[in-house]
Amino acid sequence: VQSGIKADGAVVGKPSDYNYAVGHRGLEWLKITFYGKAVHGGVTDEGRNAILMAAEFITEVEKNLYPKIKKRFNKYMGQSDMNIGRIEGGHRPSTVADNCTLMIDRRYIEGESISTLVSEIREVINSIQKRNPDFEARIERMEENIMKKYYHFYHFTDPNEEIVKTTVKTLKKNIGKEPEMTIKGGWTDAATLSYYGKIPTVITGPGNFSLSHTVEERVPVKDLYNYVKIYADIAEEFCK
Repeated sequence: VQSGIKADGAVVGKPSDYNYAVGHRGLEWLKITFYGKAVHGGVTDEGRNAILMAAEFITEVEKNLYPKIKKRFNKYMGQSDMNIGRIEGGHRPSTVADNCTLMIDRRYIEGESISTLVSEIREVINSIQKRNPDFEARIERMEENIMKKYYHFYHFTDPNEEIVKTTVKTLKKNIGKEPEMTIKGGWTDAATLSYYGKIPTVITGPGNFSLSHTVEERVPVKDLYNYVKIYADIAEEFCK
Protein backbone atom coordinates (compact mmCIF):
# COMPACT_ATOMS: atom_id res chain seq x y z
CA VAL A 1 0.00 0.00 0.00
CA GLN A 2 2.84 2.39 0.82
CA SER A 3 4.28 1.75 -2.65
CA GLY A 4 1.02 2.97 -4.20
CA ILE A 5 -0.14 -0.39 -5.53
CA LYS A 6 -3.56 -0.36 -7.19
CA ALA A 7 -5.96 -3.28 -7.57
CA ASP A 8 -9.59 -3.93 -8.40
CA GLY A 9 -10.00 -6.36 -5.53
CA ALA A 10 -8.20 -8.32 -2.84
CA VAL A 11 -8.75 -11.41 -0.70
CA VAL A 12 -7.26 -11.71 2.79
CA GLY A 13 -6.90 -15.31 3.91
CA LYS A 14 -7.89 -15.29 7.56
CA PRO A 15 -9.67 -18.30 9.13
CA SER A 16 -13.31 -18.15 8.06
CA ASP A 17 -14.56 -21.75 8.12
CA TYR A 18 -15.68 -21.50 4.46
CA ASN A 19 -17.60 -18.30 5.12
CA TYR A 20 -16.57 -14.70 4.43
CA ALA A 21 -16.52 -11.21 5.94
CA VAL A 22 -16.59 -7.70 4.50
CA GLY A 23 -15.88 -5.82 7.72
CA HIS A 24 -14.25 -5.83 11.12
CA ARG A 25 -13.45 -3.46 13.95
CA GLY A 26 -10.48 -1.17 14.31
CA LEU A 27 -7.84 -1.87 16.96
CA GLU A 28 -6.08 0.40 19.42
CA TRP A 29 -3.90 -0.44 22.43
CA LEU A 30 -3.81 2.07 25.26
CA LYS A 31 -1.74 2.24 28.43
CA ILE A 32 -2.83 4.02 31.59
CA THR A 33 -0.25 4.71 34.27
CA PHE A 34 -1.38 5.57 37.80
CA TYR A 35 0.95 7.50 40.10
CA GLY A 36 0.94 7.11 43.86
CA LYS A 37 3.34 7.75 46.71
CA ALA A 38 5.51 4.97 48.08
CA VAL A 39 5.77 4.60 51.86
CA HIS A 40 6.39 1.76 54.29
CA GLY A 41 3.54 -0.74 54.52
CA GLY A 42 3.24 0.05 58.22
CA VAL A 43 2.17 3.66 57.59
CA THR A 44 -0.15 3.31 54.61
CA ASP A 45 -2.10 6.47 55.42
CA GLU A 46 0.98 8.53 54.60
CA GLY A 47 1.15 7.18 51.05
CA ARG A 48 -1.04 6.91 47.96
CA ASN A 49 -1.61 3.44 46.58
CA ALA A 50 -1.49 3.41 42.77
CA ILE A 51 -2.93 -0.11 42.65
CA LEU A 52 -6.03 1.10 44.49
CA MET A 53 -6.27 3.95 41.99
CA ALA A 54 -6.27 1.41 39.16
CA ALA A 55 -8.95 -0.59 40.97
CA GLU A 56 -11.10 2.53 41.33
CA PHE A 57 -10.64 3.27 37.64
CA ILE A 58 -11.68 -0.27 36.67
CA THR A 59 -14.79 -0.02 38.85
CA GLU A 60 -15.73 3.28 37.22
CA VAL A 61 -15.20 1.82 33.74
CA GLU A 62 -17.38 -1.20 34.51
CA LYS A 63 -20.12 0.99 35.93
CA ASN A 64 -20.24 3.86 33.46
CA LEU A 65 -18.12 3.27 30.33
CA TYR A 66 -18.63 -0.40 29.45
CA PRO A 67 -22.43 -0.06 29.15
CA LYS A 68 -22.04 2.84 26.70
CA ILE A 69 -19.46 1.03 24.58
CA LYS A 70 -21.43 -2.21 24.34
CA LYS A 71 -24.51 -0.41 23.03
CA ARG A 72 -22.62 0.49 19.84
CA PHE A 73 -23.03 -2.01 17.04
CA ASN A 74 -22.36 -2.20 13.31
CA LYS A 75 -23.83 -5.10 11.36
CA TYR A 76 -20.64 -5.55 9.34
CA MET A 77 -18.08 -4.86 12.08
CA GLY A 78 -19.79 -6.12 15.20
CA GLN A 79 -19.99 -4.68 18.69
CA SER A 80 -17.66 -1.99 19.97
CA ASP A 81 -15.62 -3.45 22.82
CA MET A 82 -12.90 -2.85 25.37
CA ASN A 83 -10.71 -5.29 27.27
CA ILE A 84 -8.37 -4.58 30.17
CA GLY A 85 -5.82 -7.24 29.32
CA ARG A 86 -2.94 -6.62 31.71
CA ILE A 87 -2.25 -4.94 35.03
CA GLU A 88 1.06 -4.59 36.84
CA GLY A 89 2.29 -2.40 39.64
CA GLY A 90 4.09 -2.00 42.92
CA HIS A 91 7.44 -3.33 44.08
CA ARG A 92 6.97 -5.52 47.15
CA PRO A 93 4.25 -6.41 49.68
CA SER A 94 5.76 -4.17 52.37
CA THR A 95 5.64 -0.98 50.28
CA VAL A 96 2.65 1.09 49.21
CA ALA A 97 2.65 0.98 45.41
CA ASP A 98 3.72 4.24 43.81
CA ASN A 99 2.89 3.07 40.29
CA CYS A 100 0.48 0.81 38.47
CA THR A 101 -0.14 0.27 34.77
CA LEU A 102 -3.19 -0.97 32.89
CA MET A 103 -3.02 -2.12 29.28
CA ILE A 104 -6.21 -1.87 27.28
CA ASP A 105 -7.29 -3.42 24.00
CA ARG A 106 -9.98 -1.26 22.39
CA ARG A 107 -11.98 -2.54 19.41
CA TYR A 108 -13.87 0.27 17.70
CA ILE A 109 -16.36 0.62 14.87
CA GLU A 110 -17.45 3.20 12.32
CA GLY A 111 -18.52 6.37 14.12
CA GLU A 112 -15.72 6.04 16.67
CA SER A 113 -12.14 7.27 16.33
CA ILE A 114 -8.88 7.10 18.23
CA SER A 115 -9.48 10.59 19.60
CA THR A 116 -12.95 9.65 20.91
CA LEU A 117 -11.59 6.46 22.50
CA VAL A 118 -8.96 8.45 24.38
CA SER A 119 -11.45 11.18 25.31
CA GLU A 120 -13.86 8.68 26.86
CA ILE A 121 -11.15 7.28 29.09
CA ARG A 122 -9.99 10.77 30.03
CA GLU A 123 -13.57 11.53 31.08
CA VAL A 124 -13.45 8.56 33.47
CA ILE A 125 -10.16 9.81 34.92
CA ASN A 126 -11.53 13.36 35.25
CA SER A 127 -14.69 12.17 37.01
CA ILE A 128 -12.58 10.36 39.63
CA GLN A 129 -10.28 13.35 40.08
CA LYS A 130 -13.26 15.58 40.87
CA ARG A 131 -13.98 13.55 44.00
CA ASN A 132 -10.36 12.61 44.69
CA PRO A 133 -7.83 15.37 43.90
CA ASP A 134 -4.93 13.02 44.72
CA PHE A 135 -5.91 10.68 41.89
CA GLU A 136 -3.23 10.93 39.19
CA ALA A 137 -3.19 9.03 35.90
CA ARG A 138 -1.82 9.38 32.39
CA ILE A 139 -3.14 7.75 29.22
CA GLU A 140 -1.04 7.05 26.14
CA ARG A 141 -1.13 4.97 22.98
CA MET A 142 1.07 1.90 23.15
CA GLU A 143 4.01 1.98 20.75
CA GLU A 144 3.70 -1.76 20.13
CA ASN A 145 0.44 -1.10 18.29
CA ILE A 146 1.53 1.92 16.25
CA MET A 147 2.51 1.21 12.66
CA LYS A 148 5.08 3.50 11.06
CA LYS A 149 2.59 5.22 8.78
CA TYR A 150 -0.89 3.82 9.33
CA TYR A 151 -3.43 3.18 12.08
CA HIS A 152 -5.28 -0.07 12.72
CA PHE A 153 -8.54 1.30 11.34
CA TYR A 154 -11.72 -0.69 10.91
CA HIS A 155 -12.45 -2.46 7.64
CA PHE A 156 -15.51 -2.30 5.42
CA THR A 157 -16.13 -3.24 1.80
CA ASP A 158 -19.56 -2.94 0.21
CA PRO A 159 -21.06 -6.45 -0.21
CA ASN A 160 -22.04 -5.44 -3.76
CA GLU A 161 -18.41 -5.06 -4.83
CA GLU A 162 -17.44 -7.50 -7.57
CA ILE A 163 -14.70 -9.16 -5.49
CA VAL A 164 -17.26 -9.97 -2.80
CA LYS A 165 -19.84 -11.33 -5.24
CA THR A 166 -17.16 -13.43 -6.95
CA THR A 167 -15.99 -14.83 -3.62
CA VAL A 168 -19.52 -15.75 -2.56
CA LYS A 169 -20.19 -17.42 -5.91
CA THR A 170 -16.92 -19.37 -5.74
CA LEU A 171 -17.41 -20.51 -2.15
CA LYS A 172 -20.91 -21.71 -2.97
CA LYS A 173 -19.62 -23.67 -5.96
CA ASN A 174 -16.93 -25.35 -3.86
CA ILE A 175 -18.86 -26.13 -0.66
CA GLY A 176 -22.26 -26.79 -2.19
CA LYS A 177 -24.19 -24.25 -0.13
CA GLU A 178 -24.56 -20.52 0.36
CA PRO A 179 -21.69 -19.21 2.52
CA GLU A 180 -22.55 -17.01 5.47
CA MET A 181 -21.46 -13.40 5.74
CA THR A 182 -19.88 -13.26 9.19
CA ILE A 183 -18.42 -10.56 11.42
CA LYS A 184 -14.66 -10.89 11.75
CA GLY A 185 -13.59 -10.83 15.38
CA GLY A 186 -9.96 -9.85 14.92
CA TRP A 187 -8.09 -7.15 13.04
CA THR A 188 -6.65 -8.00 9.61
CA ASP A 189 -4.65 -6.43 6.79
CA ALA A 190 -7.94 -6.02 4.93
CA ALA A 191 -8.32 -2.73 6.80
CA THR A 192 -5.07 -1.34 5.41
CA LEU A 193 -5.96 -2.47 1.90
CA SER A 194 -9.49 -1.05 1.98
CA TYR A 195 -9.02 2.07 4.13
CA TYR A 196 -5.68 3.32 2.85
CA GLY A 197 -5.34 1.51 -0.47
CA LYS A 198 -9.00 2.00 -1.46
CA ILE A 199 -8.99 -1.62 -2.66
CA PRO A 200 -12.26 -3.55 -2.19
CA THR A 201 -11.29 -6.46 0.06
CA VAL A 202 -13.05 -9.59 1.24
CA ILE A 203 -11.88 -11.95 3.99
CA THR A 204 -12.04 -15.73 3.64
CA GLY A 205 -9.54 -18.42 4.49
CA PRO A 206 -8.93 -21.91 5.85
CA GLY A 207 -9.41 -22.71 9.51
CA ASN A 208 -11.75 -21.77 12.33
CA PHE A 209 -11.36 -18.32 13.87
CA SER A 210 -12.46 -19.54 17.31
CA LEU A 211 -9.16 -21.45 17.56
CA SER A 212 -7.01 -18.42 16.77
CA HIS A 213 -4.58 -17.32 19.50
CA THR A 214 -5.29 -20.44 21.56
CA VAL A 215 -3.20 -23.50 22.42
CA GLU A 216 -5.45 -25.42 20.01
CA GLU A 217 -4.73 -23.11 17.06
CA ARG A 218 -4.45 -25.12 13.87
CA VAL A 219 -5.58 -25.36 10.25
CA PRO A 220 -6.63 -28.76 8.87
CA VAL A 221 -4.53 -29.84 5.90
CA LYS A 222 -7.75 -30.61 4.02
CA ASP A 223 -8.82 -26.97 4.38
CA LEU A 224 -5.48 -25.75 3.05
CA TYR A 225 -5.85 -27.89 -0.07
CA ASN A 226 -9.46 -26.82 -0.54
CA TYR A 227 -8.60 -23.14 -0.28
CA VAL A 228 -5.83 -23.44 -2.86
CA LYS A 229 -8.58 -24.32 -5.33
CA ILE A 230 -10.97 -21.69 -3.95
CA TYR A 231 -8.39 -18.92 -4.34
CA ALA A 232 -7.52 -20.08 -7.85
CA ASP A 233 -11.21 -20.15 -8.78
CA ILE A 234 -11.76 -16.66 -7.35
CA ALA A 235 -8.83 -15.28 -9.34
CA GLU A 236 -9.97 -16.95 -12.54
CA GLU A 237 -13.57 -15.81 -12.18
CA PHE A 238 -12.70 -12.28 -11.09
CA CYS A 239 -10.25 -11.71 -13.93
CA LYS A 240 -12.57 -12.84 -16.72
